[in-house]
Amino acid sequence: MRAKQVHPDKNPSDPLAVERSQTYNEEWQRLRRWAATQLHTASFGLICIILGVILMILAPIGALRQIILQAKTFEVFS
Repeated sequence: MRAKQVHPDKNPSDPLAVERSQTYNEEWQRLRRWAATQLHTASFGLICIILGVILMILAPIGALRQIILQAKTFEVFS
């Protein structure tokens, strides 16, 4: 793993090891935040699509139910 390679304890003679390690850790945190944001955005989009599909299915059923409930007489067609 790269973090172990740039860690100051692994490179005690390197004066820039601390700076490299900090830079690596900052970039790793930035990448993790970006990935979490992308996952959240994708999840929210998927939820919206699923809810939209459910509403598209239920809307005609609700309209049909309303028509049936408002009808005063029912005719049986043979």
